[in-house]
Amino acid sequence: MTHYIYGAGGLSLEAFSILSSIATLGTKNLYDDVIFVVDEEFLDCNKYYNCEIISINKFNQKAQTILLAIGDPVVRIRLLEKLPNLKLSQSIIHPSSVISPFAKIGLGCIIFPSVVIGPGVVIGNNCVIYSNTSINHNVNIDECVTISSNVSINGNCQIQKGAFIGSNACLKQHVIIGKNCIVGMGSVVISNVDSEHVVAGNPAIFKKIRTNTLF
Repeated sequence: MTHYIYGAGGLSLEAFSILSSIATLGTKNLYDDVIFVVDEEFLDCNKYYNCEIISINKFNQKAQTILLAIGDPVVRIRLLEKLPNLKLSQSIIHPSSVISPFAKIGLGCIIFPSVVIGPGVVIGNNCVIYSNTSINHNVNIDECVTISSNVSINGNCQIQKGAFIGSNACLKQHVIIGKNCIVGMGSVVISNVDSEHVVAGNPAIFKKIRTNTLF
């Protein structure tokens, strides 16, 4: 099976590394099974970390699936709107992560090492969850959300489309994070956050309206 990864930046290499960790459990030569995909203007070579790299114009959107390795959730949303025929691949999950059999994970997600996902958790398509994050029971995460490393999300929280949660943040149980929000690094969120708000601090307070909004 060939894995197509959109992007040629840091997150695409992280996704490649996760796929490599999965491949070590088998006998595949991963370098023959990964192809990176970029926009035409960024195609300046034919190999990327010993793997083939092609233009999005040569990618068969109707016949092939792809993983969107773009860290900014807003950019992922825009890309899906720009290329509506893209089919997301199966999610990739590092072998060291612990996923409850009663959790549901959508397509195209990238889950880093040592993530813990509890029972009743629902994660939408195209989410990125970085290392050492803990997501407790019955949390609902909408599509195109990015959750950075060392985040603690307590039970029954809701995180809506396009939100970005910074490293080391902590969300109190039952908190709702609105669409396209940014929660700053190290924030302790004890109350709901309205859509498009940027919050930070302990406790987290409103800082500004996010300007590159889609909603």
